[in-house]
Amino acid sequence: MNIDQNINTGYFLPHHAVLREQKDSTKVRRVFDASSKGKGALSLNDCLESGPNLNPDLLKIILRFRLHKNVFCADIQRAFLEVGIAEEDREFLKFLWIKKEGSNLDLSTHNIETLRYKRVTFGIKCSPFFLAANIRLHLEK
Repeated sequence: MNIDQNINTGYFLPHHAVLREQKDSTKVRRVFDASSKGKGALSLNDCLESGPNLNPDLLKIILRFRLHKNVFCADIQRAFLEVGIAEEDREFLKFLWIKKEGSNLDLSTHNIETLRYKRVTFGIKCSPFFLAANIRLHLEK
């Protein structure tokens, strides 16, 4: 993420916090909603193409899975953060952040900053395509 001072262009992702008190490492998780619509407006996901499905056929995966003695699995949610976003597209992945939180919540402009994602984030319509295309690109090298 990086700081962006231009608030007049692009798109601001609405977000909220999800409290996870039972977790030891991350008690608060940010959740972004790229499908959120303003009154009479389109959401970010409405404006994006999902791209073609590059994932392999699930039946073939299951059949091949059974042929091997050793297998592995991975959490793809973290894999999204390994895929970069082009500089010009980061304007559409902006969000507002409160610099200093506390009991006296200060929502003045000097305490709010505009941040932009530099990496693909989970929940955006085209993210699965970006991840699958990136994996395919590196596997074919």
